[in-house]
Amino acid sequence: MALDTTNQVAEELHKTGNYVEIIWHGGEPLSCGFNHFSQLALSFEDLRESGFIHHGIQSNATLIDERWCEFFHDHEFRVGISLDGPPWANTRRVGRDGKPAYRRIMVGIQELKKANIPFSIICVVSHNDLGKANDLYNFFTDIGCASLGINIEERLGANTNKSPDDNYKIVRFWRELFSAWRANPIIKMRDFDRVLSSLSLLSDDTPPVVPELYDIFPSIAWNGDVVLLAPEFLNTVSNKYGSFIVGNVHRDSFIDIIRKGNSVQYIQDYVHGIERCNNECEYFPICYGGQAGNKFSEHGTIDATETAFCRNSEMRLADAILEELI
Repeated sequence: MALDTTNQVAEELHKTGNYVEIIWHGGEPLSCGFNHFSQLALSFEDLRESGFIHHGIQSNATLIDERWCEFFHDHEFRVGISLDGPPWANTRRVGRDGKPAYRRIMVGIQELKKANIPFSIICVVSHNDLGKANDLYNFFTDIGCASLGINIEERLGANTNKSPDDNYKIVRFWRELFSAWRANPIIKMRDFDRVLSSLSLLSDDTPPVVPELYDIFPSIAWNGDVVLLAPEFLNTVSNKYGSFIVGNVHRDSFIDIIRKGNSVQYIQDYVHGIERCNNECEYFPICYGGQAGNKFSEHGTIDATETAFCRNSEMRLADAILEELI
């Protein structure tokens, strides 16, 4: 990303006066090098010191060393690591040389631990890992992560692999993972917290609150192009929606981008799809309509309802938790 892009984003954020979380994501954000990345972050330093922004980063940890840890600490970064488990679960995470990245990931994690920097982990679970929930949970408790998010492998963006779709195996995976967590709840579990919170409201007969505003989630490319709803839409072209780009920070204000977004076809389709989910799906009070990126990747349109993501990470998860609690 060019420095003039982050400078322009910072200028726009100054105008909004709202709190914003900036998530550095996409590929490996640290690969641009320490000097360049620190210059990009410097664009937002006065906003950070004033409490208007907070940084988060999702990394594969292979480049994290003592200098990066000092930077994360000084600039109050929330750190997320992409790691699928022990070596047998992490075989598809490789470096540019094609060699397994596991050892280098663990070196980076050790640097974070030495620096007392809490880190979360996102773990992608594939077909072959569905019977190993206990092993995965024990591994992540042993390495000392603060929180864990589980993504059942999705057909999403550049990943065209078919999602697992075995009801019995996936429900059993969630049940075993939930049971392991209840027996040793030392990790914050993103997915369990989300569903348990929704189930708690439902058990109290509290009417579900349907969000009036969807999460617009703007994603900004290296050159300032902006897409909405899902970062996977960057560099994506569709016969139905075109490039998904609704503006560019070098020529459009954030307010103009959001206003334009409300009128573009893929945003309207997403809103219509959420309305359909609300009318048709009994799980709507848990997920509130699913993810735009999954809908497009699976159906070729965002005006869609159920996806494999819905089944695996919302429906089957909720069913598993209820079966364990009842």
